[in-house]
Amino acid sequence: MERVVTYLTDGLIRNRLLEEQDREIYEYGLGRLVGKTVSYTALLGLSLLIGTFVPGLWFLAFFFTLRGRTGGYHAATEKGCFLGTMVLYLVVMKGFLPLLVRWQQAGMVCLVLSAAAVLAFAPVNHPNLNFDPEEMRWYKRRSRLVLAGEILAVGFLQLVGAPQEWVCSAILGMTVCGFLLCLAKAAKQEIKTENGLRTEGRKTDE
Repeated sequence: MERVVTYLTDGLIRNRLLEEQDREIYEYGLGRLVGKTVSYTALLGLSLLIGTFVPGLWFLAFFFTLRGRTGGYHAATEKGCFLGTMVLYLVVMKGFLPLLVRWQQAGMVCLVLSAAAVLAFAPVNHPNLNFDPEEMRWYKRRSRLVLAGEILAVGFLQLVGAPQEWVCSAILGMTVCGFLLCLAKAAKQEIKTENGLRTEGRKTDE
């Protein structure tokens, strides 16, 4: 992936669309764009392969929308992040989704626990993000607004009689987000402020 990003950046600089001094900024941005594109494409492909395409869309929509405002656990390498995402998605959709469809009360418990995790811990200020206090307040408000919107959306799906696979997939998207929040806290992947001084937790690459 790094080679792809370097190749794209070199091409943009060679065609004078970018300045050489801005290389690092654009390599970072392109890296994130390429990484997300590869991850989304792979997840959708995996959904087709295991026969959970539509429920997978609900899971991914709820997960990534909330995750983008809350933050959460990051693997130490891009490869680890990619493989971990694939394995986690497979376990959730083939292992936990059938259980929640069968026992809907468990889905409500997951919804409550994930909401509690977001309210208690979001956002996690990962060292790679390095939010200032104003950004932390902004993401905290946004995370709660998105959480409220997703809870209302789950209620609406129930109200209109949507397939339980859709409802439970949406809940699982929120649940995984809450789980990764708790995992990030346990792994101390955050920047804390104590007595006005910043202290960093264990740093990892996104």
